[in-house]
Amino acid sequence: MTLSPPPDRWPTTGLVTKEFNKGNIPAGIKPHLGIDIAGPADTPILAAAPGVVDRTGADDFLGNFVEIRHGLGYLTVYGHCSRIVVARGDRVEAGQVVAYMGKSGQASATHLHFETWRQGEAVDPRTFVAGDPTP
Repeated sequence: MTLSPPPDRWPTTGLVTKEFNKGNIPAGIKPHLGIDIAGPADTPILAAAPGVVDRTGADDFLGNFVEIRHGLGYLTVYGHCSRIVVARGDRVEAGQVVAYMGKSGQASATHLHFETWRQGEAVDPRTFVAGDPTP
């Protein structure tokens, strides 16, 4: 993997409906290790930085998801997708469409669940991206 900038662009446009929260299990506060961005069904989801698709699939919580590995130990996760248009091993550029917004998995409304990880630890995406994901 070549060196690349951290994931510093919003992966879609829409309204942030839930922020990142590390949680506090003993205090009864569940973690939310990403940011939820609501938008219309099939809104394009874009790679937040250049990288290589590490994994795609479906799970109970995230539904249809994409994971992209970037340089310097960064990983981004895109969940609740309606459709995925990349495959494991694909090289992607920043801003390239990787999926479309949906409500798969444990989602009550159409949105993107977006996570950023650094060296195996979840980090608030707002650490890297400025402003809000508005059009």
